Amino acid sequence: MGTAPTDWTNRPQGVVPERGRLLRVREVAERLNVSKSTAYNLIATGQLPAQQLGGRGYSVRVDELELERFIYEQGEGAAA
Repeated sequence: MGTAPTDWTNRPQGVVPERGRLLRVREVAERLNVSKSTAYNLIATGQLPAQQLGGRGYSVRVDELELERFIYEQGEGAAA
């Protein structure tokens, strides 16, 4: 399906990729064209990495680059 949109696949061991903008779950759901509930399920099952801000019961955010990686990998799986 082509090259990854960012450089996480071919980076040297131990090199941390830059961070993207932190997205709200609502924004993630809109980009994936799914419900907020489905987006939360993707986060809860570990399929989509997220960060919890402020401890339990507070905001959850998804790094924009992680979301791009997730979308890319979903496309690769569909092509296989």
